[in-house]
Amino acid sequence: MFFPLLFKVLAWGGSELDSAFEELLPRLLVPSSFIPLFHAILDLPALVLALEDFERGSGYRPGMAPAGTVKSPAPEALLALMDVAYTGSISADDGSGAGNVTAAGSLEARSAFFTELLRDENEGLVEQHWSHPGMAIGLKAAASHSKSGRLKHACDVAPSLLMIYFQTAIQHVSQALLCALLPMIFARIVTLFPDESFRSKVHHLCIDTVLTVFGRMPELICVLRKPIINAIGQPYTSAAKD
Repeated sequence: MFFPLLFKVLAWGGSELDSAFEELLPRLLVPSSFIPLFHAILDLPALVLALEDFERGSGYRPGMAPAGTVKSPAPEALLALMDVAYTGSISADDGSGAGNVTAAGSLEARSAFFTELLRDENEGLVEQHWSHPGMAIGLKAAASHSKSGRLKHACDVAPSLLMIYFQTAIQHVSQALLCALLPMIFARIVTLFPDESFRSKVHHLCIDTVLTVFGRMPELICVLRKPIINAIGQPYTSAAKD
């Protein structure tokens, strides 16, 4: 599925697209995209930074147009994104060694993550860029250069999308998919975009969803005992506190 392109449009287009995207989102929850959609929603703020970083690197600026044209730079930048390849999964960053992270290492990790986010197709789970101890530092640095309202919009709309995602999942997806989702929630709850309000909203949604799923399907507690124990024992010293 090409839902990553839709997320780019949402990230770049602003709040006027929110209601249409919220209506569309439940229709995107098919088995092949179920887990990747979860990550895409959580990484929407980072996608904004990736798009803005790409715009700066492509030479397009607000108010500028390619020579001989009067086209807006934003659509041109989005079209150029279709040619961006990606390599790239998500795992918990425990923050160990964060004090030894160099600026170059943070920039390299952030660049690799941005390349992953700029893909056009859902190709399944990807590499664990969040495992890099400098990721939160790199994203904070990038956020400090974001002058548009897109980042705030992404931090505001992503929790709303996540709520719709969770509600649809609980009501309509199979137990097997929910069983696959819960370990992802345990991992991502400490590897979120470094915005305090965004983190707080996502934390509450994730905890409420985990409790709801276990309340309806208590047998999953036994099935997922190892990831549960790992999540309980995971120190809260990661990017979640940066």
